[in-house]
Amino acid sequence: MNKTTTERILWIDFAKVLGIWLVYLGHSKISPFAEQYIYAFHMPLFFFISGYLERERGIGKTIIHNVKTLIIPYFLFYILLLLTRIASWIVFHSETLEGKSVLIELFLNPLFSITFGLNNSKWSDIFSAAWFLITLFYIKTIHAIIIKLTKEKFHLYLLCNIPMIIGLLVLKKYGFNTTLHI
Repeated sequence: MNKTTTERILWIDFAKVLGIWLVYLGHSKISPFAEQYIYAFHMPLFFFISGYLERERGIGKTIIHNVKTLIIPYFLFYILLLLTRIASWIVFHSETLEGKSVLIELFLNPLFSITFGLNNSKWSDIFSAAWFLITLFYIKTIHAIIIKLTKEKFHLYLLCNIPMIIGLLVLKKYGFNTTLHI
């Protein structure tokens, strides 16, 4: 492929269609057994495709690119959503804020939750719609750093990923849910 034309990769198009269909199916009323298998497969499929299509840019360019394509849309979406939630909270639930810091409760806690993908707060229901954007940003950034550090030696690359996977499993075991958990 040259820079002026792009070719469609048919198996990727079919994989995307399958993934979109599985997302739809997973969010519809199906048996818990089927849902368990769909949820184990559909988002990893999108992450695999994203990784397969990722160009090597170096750490700085990867971060800049991903801030533009993932983080800015993520924060714009959530800031709009958060503003409507804050207005609703002030109008309908102002009594729950008595004796609490409005700055912390309505601004800092939600901002912390969306920045780190935390699902442990009363704000988590509004932050679940685009969790994959912040997760993909973190994964792509970590991947670029590991590739640079290991100088593309596959065995070192795997060794660097094993502690992270173990760490995420430990976090999950102790109930610390993030969008990065397995």
